[in-house]
Amino acid sequence: MLGSIIGDIAGSYYEVLEIGGKRDYNERIKIMDKSVPLFDSNSSPTDDSILTCAIMDAILNGGDYEEYLKMYSTQEIGLGLDMYGRCRFSPGYVKWVLGKREGNSFGSGAAMRVSSIGFLFDDFDFICLTY
Repeated sequence: MLGSIIGDIAGSYYEVLEIGGKRDYNERIKIMDKSVPLFDSNSSPTDDSILTCAIMDAILNGGDYEEYLKMYSTQEIGLGLDMYGRCRFSPGYVKWVLGKREGNSFGSGAAMRVSSIGFLFDDFDFICLTY
């Protein structure tokens, strides 16, 4: 889980660079250069890190997942736009948080958000019997 969050923060800057259009191969491969710092001054947690923490908090406190996701998201939305002038969440997700839409997630964030299960539990039988 911690590795997922570290990777999310480290990659956030590079993700933003892709928004303006695709960069050429030579520019993209620089991320593999060991002399390039892991974190940039423009790196920041993304929605995936925030919602990963929400799921972990819900598990640790026996809370309702939807309630915790909405609570963390509402707090984050209340902070305003990120350093790039964007909301950290997609417009459809914000509508769900505000109760203006029902639906499912179509992104890959769910795979990261469940990483807290692996972090907190190491016994598959315990997980199956408990949840």
